[in-house]
Amino acid sequence: MIKYIPFLLAFLSLMISSGGSAESSVLMDAGKYIRVSILLLSVLISLILLFSYKRKIYYNKYLLLFLVFCFLSSIWSYDYITAIAKSFEYTVFVLASYAVIYGASLKKTIDNTKFSILIVVSFIFISSIYFNLITHGAPFLYSPVATSLGFSIVIINLYLIINYKLHLNMNYKLFLLVFVAMLLTILIGSRTSLLLVVVSFLWLLPKKNKLLSTLVLTMASIISLFLIAIFPNLIELIFRGQDIETLYALSGRVSNWTHAIQMFQEQPIIGYGYYSGVRHSATFSYDAYAGYEFSTLDNTYLDLLISVGLFGSILLLIFIYSGLSKLKKILKNYKYHNDEYYILLFAYTFVLLTLVRTFFAPGIAFAHWNLLPFLVVLILSERIIYVKKLQ
Repeated sequence: MIKYIPFLLAFLSLMISSGGSAESSVLMDAGKYIRVSILLLSVLISLILLFSYKRKIYYNKYLLLFLVFCFLSSIWSYDYITAIAKSFEYTVFVLASYAVIYGASLKKTIDNTKFSILIVVSFIFISSIYFNLITHGAPFLYSPVATSLGFSIVIINLYLIINYKLHLNMNYKLFLLVFVAMLLTILIGSRTSLLLVVVSFLWLLPKKNKLLSTLVLTMASIISLFLIAIFPNLIELIFRGQDIETLYALSGRVSNWTHAIQMFQEQPIIGYGYYSGVRHSATFSYDAYAGYEFSTLDNTYLDLLISVGLFGSILLLIFIYSGLSKLKKILKNYKYHNDEYYILLFAYTFVLLTLVRTFFAPGIAFAHWNLLPFLVVLILSERIIYVKKLQ
């Protein structure tokens, strides 16, 4: 359990309330001293654990180069303190992930990977519902936490679908699972999550069950449409009070993305400084953002390009691609689909869904709640590959 302490401390740091909004300056953060203390403690324990492990640790050079470049970007950043602080925070998350992955035998680490994902996801699910109940008096509705709540529903649904693959007699439970997940994402107004529920379902079911999967998805869709017809308010939840034009503009994202692309074209190689580039450079460069500070463009890839340019973005994307390709190779080498195979399939699909989801939301460019399990999965894939080579 000691190996999870840095992981839990890093996650706890995200819950420390900042002074005002999440976009306020690091220097204005009312809880900055507590948060810095937690992050420093996480780093200290991570380093002690990593140096105490007897097994060889395989560090990904592209991930380490990405971290170095994030720190270096403070040199040309609009706010060098913010760039350094956020680079340090990302480093904390990376070290905590390595401490988790190398803290036990490979078999035990694989078994525990699903819990690393589910612990974080379950906490977000419960805390989002609690927020809705306290703030709005209802657990499932469109609110500021809709995106996080929706994605937590997607991942819980993903885990249960994969569990179904181990118990193919659970046909009626599968139908209820898909229907409930679709209905919940409609109720909270998370359109991306609704799409991911459907995609993950079709992606994971065995080919021999295509007829069953089509039937289940069709029935779930028909019943959802029937409920929308009976309760017109459900369609309002999907549109979230927006007209067609706003819907096509992705709730205003397209306008922000257009400005971001223009900024990227002006300084494409090195960006405007890690994190602080996204928070400040648009305000300095475009009147449209005057007086508006933000921490994300609701697109993690644009966040990366604006922050660290093509050079830094390519480093992180190589690390991600490397981990995904290794996981895919590992899955193909399993002759029998045992429990371990399905755990890794769950981890692999979690990473894929995260990459899709973060096209419309933050997630992997900066320290975020789903960054920890994301890093854990990719680092695990490298350890498995190197151990198999040694064998």
